Amino acid sequence: MKKTVLRRAAALVFLAGTAFVLTACGGGGSDGGSSSPVATTPEVTTPVTDPVTTPEPVTPVATTPAVPDAEVLALADATNIASSGFPWSARFAGVVKRWNLPIPVKTNGEPRAVPAMDAIEAKLGFVVFDRTSIATADEAAITRGIVFRQGTSYLPTGANPQSYCANVARAPFDGGYPSTFMFAPGEISARLYVNLDNPQCTASPEIVIHEIGHALGLGAHFKGFGDDDGPIGPAFWPVLATLYANPIGTPKASVVIKQVSN
Repeated sequence: MKKTVLRRAAALVFLAGTAFVLTACGGGGSDGGSSSPVATTPEVTTPVTDPVTTPEPVTPVATTPAVPDAEVLALADATNIASSGFPWSARFAGVVKRWNLPIPVKTNGEPRAVPAMDAIEAKLGFVVFDRTSIATADEAAITRGIVFRQGTSYLPTGANPQSYCANVARAPFDGGYPSTFMFAPGEISARLYVNLDNPQCTASPEIVIHEIGHALGLGAHFKGFGDDDGPIGPAFWPVLATLYANPIGTPKASVVIKQVSN
């Protein structure tokens, strides 16, 4: 009986020791154990998307010209197209009268001429003046172009010198135009002088531009061109631009208005 009990006890001890060894064998520590890595389920993340913003529709802002188209046409008609008054004397009435471009220019070294021409070309956006072809030519040989002179403004006897700082004419110290200075259907083509200054008045840069405006085809003064707004005002630029945006001889009914910002 005692032997049987001892054998059972020994068996239990053996089984207990075996169970410990099996349990210890399953480790996967840092000593290079053979356990398989534990499979992990990747964390599912929902991407965050910025909310879509629909831009508000942009409504174009309408710009109102400083001088309405109808007024530009009326002024262009009064100073050029209708041929009323000096220097047109009713010739080529009802059509646009201007130069074929570019216009030859002889500055005679007048320092105010170049900035004035630059300003006009900048506003109109294209070349208006040919500054080289007659630059050194003898004036007597020039038959077509604009010639600048200093100190030669026409001053009638007894007139206010401040009212005659500059003028456009057929010659220095003169107040008239050539007898023939236009060709059909309204092309200006002659030798015209821009006479600047008299002994008691020096033409300002604005007056120089004003006189070139006359030479380019603006006849009578209007508000924005010698009246109320001074030598050049808001209406000067669109009227001049409109004349040069239309072919020579364009009838009033077909004139396209050209707005120019001030």
